[in-house]
This record gives sequence, structure tokens and C-alpha cells, in this order.
Amino acid sequence: MARKPTIEQVKRLVRRQGIPAPPAVQPVVVEVRTHGAISFTPCEPAVSYALGCVLIEWTFGIPYQEVPAFHQFLEDNEAFIRQNVENVEGARYLGTYWSIGYRYHYRTFWSYESESAIASLNKAIRKSPNLSEAITKLRAYWSKDPSRSEFRYQPASLISATKLGDYAKENPMVGMGLVEPAQARKRPRTKK
Repeated sequence: MARKPTIEQVKRLVRRQGIPAPPAVQPVVVEVRTHGAISFTPCEPAVSYALGCVLIEWTFGIPYQEVPAFHQFLEDNEAFIRQNVENVEGARYLGTYWSIGYRYHYRTFWSYESESAIASLNKAIRKSPNLSEAITKLRAYWSKDPSRSEFRYQPASLISATKLGDYAKENPMVGMGLVEPAQARKRPRTKK
């Protein structure tokens, strides 16, 4: 039959284990590895069937308590941002949208006809303190979200098969998804 330990024996056993280390927080060193990206393809001539040559999307969330202030900011500034951005040839502010579904979040869209339109908008922002302030505030809402993301889109029809093939050769991880699997290509037919 097993012996029942006394409370003193249990205390001695716990003391023998030592004092646990106090809780601590250690910095996490983040390392991001990417496999590269397909370079920008110029839109010459402009693509009339798309929103633009380059579409940029900022996706972000906002703490619930800041939502009313953000909506007020948009109400006060969105028309101003759009008007000033449209003064830059080839650049458009397409708006900030609220997506309600699986999880609510916001998406801001920018459209450009060329890389030079992006550079021109950057110059216009530097020249106009009011535009700079409005866009900086909009971007600040984006930057506060640790789960934020930014995507850059280009019409797929601009990426030639040759360019895609060259990219796949340089980046094997991407290349694996762009060719048909070896098993499917060389699978012998079985007789029934």
C-alpha cells in the first residue's frame, strides 16, 4: 500500500525543486524571408479595361473605440484627398471601404497609370501641407494595426508568359507552382 505523504514532506519536496524564475519578456527577433517579386511591367499603352496599371491596397483594422473618429476623419477628408490626388496626372484615390464579414476591416485603394504617376503624387504630397497631413493621418490609422497589409496589383495580362517563366526559373518555390507536376506528365497508363 502506498504511503500518504504529510504536508511537511510535500513542502520539503517543493522546496527542493527550487524557486521558479520570475515571469519575463524577451524581445523576439523577426526575420522575414521572401522569394522575390516579379518586377513592375510598364503600361504602354495604358490599359483601358482595368482600374489602372498599378493598384495599391492598404488593408487594416481599427480598434472599435476609434471607429467613430475614423469615420468622421473620412467624412471630413476623403473628398479633399480625392480631388487633390486627381490633380496629379495618372493618379487616383479610389476610396476607403469598410468590409464587414468574417472580420471587419478597412481597405484603401489607390490607382496609378504608371510608376511616374506614383512619383508625381509623392511630389504633390510634399508640396501641399494639407494633402500631406490628410494622407499621413490616413496612413497612421493603417500603421497602428499590427496585422495590416499592403498589396500591389497589376493587370495579369501585362505579365507575359516569357516573363513569368523567367521569374519561375529564378525562384524555384514559385516555379514549382507554375509547371504541371512531374507525376502528372510522366504517369504511365495502366491496363485494366
